Amino acid sequence: MIICQRRLSFLTVADPKVGRADERHFYFNLSSLQPDELIKNAELRVFKRRSKLDNTHGYFKLTVYRLNRRPVEGSNSWKRKLATIDTRFVKCRRVGAWIVLNVTSAVTFWSSWPSRNFGLWITVVGVGIPSSDFDIASGGRKEPILVIYGDTKEKKQGKSLKYVDEIPSETRDIGDQQTKRKGRSQDDTPFSNTRSRRSVDDGKCARHKLFVKFRDLRWDKWIIAPRGFSAFYCMGTCPEIIDKVYNPSNHAIIQSLLHHRHNKDIPAACCVPTSLHSMSLMYFELDGSIVLKEYSGMVASTCGCR
Repeated sequence: MIICQRRLSFLTVADPKVGRADERHFYFNLSSLQPDELIKNAELRVFKRRSKLDNTHGYFKLTVYRLNRRPVEGSNSWKRKLATIDTRFVKCRRVGAWIVLNVTSAVTFWSSWPSRNFGLWITVVGVGIPSSDFDIASGGRKEPILVIYGDTKEKKQGKSLKYVDEIPSETRDIGDQQTKRKGRSQDDTPFSNTRSRRSVDDGKCARHKLFVKFRDLRWDKWIIAPRGFSAFYCMGTCPEIIDKVYNPSNHAIIQSLLHHRHNKDIPAACCVPTSLHSMSLMYFELDGSIVLKEYSGMVASTCGCR
C-alpha cells in the first residue's frame, strides 16, 4: 500500500446577499473530493487589501465558523448553530497580505457529511480600528481559496502504485538516495573506478540550464502559476570508463566498455537525469475550478550516465 500526498485547491463562491462588511459567507464546492480522501490539513486563504487608515495602530480579530444551517437573508436563527473553527489576530498594515486560517476540522466534517456543507462564516472585530477597514479581495489571483492537503489510499496486491500527484520528491529522493547508499556497496559496481572529480570538459555529461515558459507552449491560458520554471536538461558524452561521479548503473558501465572496445554498433551510455524533483502547479480545470497539484519528475536535479 502506498499513500500519495496531494494538494487540492478550490475557489470560493461568496454570497453577496448574506453578511456585512465585517461578516462574510464563503462556500466551496467539494464534490470533487474522492470518497477515500484522508484530510491532513486544510487552509482558508484570503487576501486582505492594504489599510486606508492614517493611523494603523490596531489589529483585527478574525473568527471563522462552520455553518450547520443554510444562511438565510433577513434571519439570524441559523447563526445559533455556528461551530468555531479558528481565530486569528491580524495587525493592521498599509500593505496587502494573505491571511491563512486553519479549517481542517470543517473540511474533515464535510468529507464525512457532504450534504451538510453550508460553507464558512467569517467575522471581523477591529480593536483600536474600525472593522470595516478589513477589506477581503475577490476576483483574479486574489480570490479567496481553500487549499486541502490530502492523501489517497490505494491498495494493490504486492505492488506499489505511482500517481502523477505523488509525494513530493524532495522527501522521496532523500529516502531513495539513503536506500541506495545503504543497499549498494563498492562490490556492486565492480567495473567502476574509484571516486574522482568529474572532468571539466564541456563535452562531458552535465546538467545545463533550461527555463521553461508556459507561454511558449501556449499553456499560459490554463496554468495560473507559476508562469515558468527551471527544468534543466542533461547533455554530453559519457566516458569510456564511467566514474562513480556519473552515478552509472552496472548495465551502463558494461555497455560503455562494449561500445568503445568491442562493437560500435552497441550504443554508448546516454547522459540522462538520474534524479528528478517535483513542483506545484496551479491551473484551471475544465469545469472552471482551480486545482493546486504536485507533479513529480518536472525538474532534472542531477545528471549521469545510464
